[in-house]
Amino acid sequence: MARVVVLLSLWIAGCAGMPENMRAPALPKNVSVPAGHRHAMTMKAAGSLNYECRLHPGMSGAYGWVLDSPDATLMHWSGFGVGRYYAGPTWAHRDGSRVTGKLVAASPARPGELPIHLYRAAPAGDKGEFSDVSYIQRLNAKGAEPPARCDAAAVGRGRSVEFSADFLFYKPR
Repeated sequence: MARVVVLLSLWIAGCAGMPENMRAPALPKNVSVPAGHRHAMTMKAAGSLNYECRLHPGMSGAYGWVLDSPDATLMHWSGFGVGRYYAGPTWAHRDGSRVTGKLVAASPARPGELPIHLYRAAPAGDKGEFSDVSYIQRLNAKGAEPPARCDAAAVGRGRSVEFSADFLFYKPR
């Protein structure tokens, strides 16, 4: 019995330091969540960013990789999959709740990382974990444009690259 109590105590103490309970790091003002919102949860995303080679509008002979959609699993800090991050952008929870996001601001991140993003969230699904989410921050994002050449011969072709990020979800106070 004493062993069970000790193990349970260690598990509970360990949970107190997990990402859901951590504050967001100090960030540039333009990607900080406005006052009146509280950090509710953090989830890790792992999957891919899907790009398409396209001609840049109004720029004859200029081609580039354009992000078509993300496709990633949203995971609890334990690694258990609880949802999906996909085109829209959309964050969907396994309980049927989901939100779409509108990019509000971006800020450079550390070298080798994609920019930090701040999204304004709008509910789009059933009641659940995401139904009251008001803002989402994307931090620690890893990924890049495809290394393949994007030119006239590649227009319309798609490429995927590995992607991971931390998403911090905020709800009104």
